[in-house]
Amino acid sequence: MIENGLKIAAIEGNSFGGKTTLAKSLQNFYGFNVVEEYDKYSGGGQNFPPFPPENYREAKKAVDFFVELEKRRSGDAIETALRTNEGTVMDRSFYSCISFQRTVSRLMPSIPNAYLYSLDSFEKYAHTNQILIPPVLIYLEPESSLYFKKRVETRGKVPIGFLNKQKTYKLMQIWYYDLVKKCYTNNNGMVLTSLENQIDLTAFKANEFLSKSDYSANRVAVLTNFLQNEKTNNS
Repeated sequence: MIENGLKIAAIEGNSFGGKTTLAKSLQNFYGFNVVEEYDKYSGGGQNFPPFPPENYREAKKAVDFFVELEKRRSGDAIETALRTNEGTVMDRSFYSCISFQRTVSRLMPSIPNAYLYSLDSFEKYAHTNQILIPPVLIYLEPESSLYFKKRVETRGKVPIGFLNKQKTYKLMQIWYYDLVKKCYTNNNGMVLTSLENQIDLTAFKANEFLSKSDYSANRVAVLTNFLQNEKTNNS
C-alpha cells in the first residue's frame, strides 16, 4: 500500500525498546495520531497464535493472522492521516512480523518458521495496496545492554521467552540496521536511541526528524529488491 504524501511513520524495534512509550509521548507532546500495536487489535496478546507452532502450516497461519491485523492497522493509519491532516505514527509495522520469523529461523532452526512466507506475504499485500509500506521509519533501540536488562525487569518478561534475551535483540538490531540503510534514506529512516529517564529528549529528537522527513518517496523498488535479496540469501 503506497500513500505518497500522507504523514505516516512507523516506530520499529525489539520488545522493551520503548516504542509504545515514544509513540504516546509524540501524541501527548506533539499532537501525533497513534495506531496502536497488534495486541490492541486482537483483544490482547492471549489471542495471538500459539508459539512455537506445531508445524509449518501453523507457522504460516500465524503470519496470516498478523497480515489481517496489519490490513486493519494500515487502513486506520491512512484514514486517520487523511481525516486529521496530522502526523500519524504506527506502533510497529509488518516489519515486526518479518523480523520475528527471521529471528526464529536463526536462533531456533528446529522450530517451524515461515520467514520466507512472511516476505512473500508482505510483498504480495503491499503491492495490492492492502498493507502499508511505511513512508518513514524510526528504529528505536535501548541505549545500552544494561538499560535493556532493566526494561525487561521493570516491565516483566513477555511469554515468548527468546524475546527477553539480549542475543535476540542483537540479532534483530542487525536486520533493522540493514533495512534502514538499504531501504530508507537519511530523510526517511532513522536509528534512534531510547535514553533512560529521558523520554522527553527522545521524543524531541523523533519529532524533529519526523517534521523534516520526506513522506512522498516511493520505496517500492528498493524494498522489493531488499526482499528479493533476503529470499535469495535464505532459500
